[in-house]
Amino acid sequence: VYTFFALLLALVTGNAMQCNSMTAGLHSMTAIRHEFIAIVLFMFLLYVVFGGAQRIMKFSDALAPIKVILFSVTTLTVITFFLHRNFKYLCHYL
Repeated sequence: VYTFFALLLALVTGNAMQCNSMTAGLHSMTAIRHEFIAIVLFMFLLYVVFGGAQRIMKFSDALAPIKVILFSVTTLTVITFFLHRNFKYLCHYL
């Protein structure tokens, strides 16, 4: 009984919020309908999941370097964007 409810909650709660956030973000950037974005994401998910463990590992291996590069570029962008605002405060303490 516990496992059934845990599985039910896992399918309904966390991933739904994440998918909604992705769909809302893509919709605001591209003005594509929410339904179309959700269908494309769902089809991609089915492709990866039903491909088995080998396809999931291939996808994860390909996605990891992209995530690292994207994180690094985003971090450097944020640092350079706010550096000029806080540079005088940094110099004050040095």
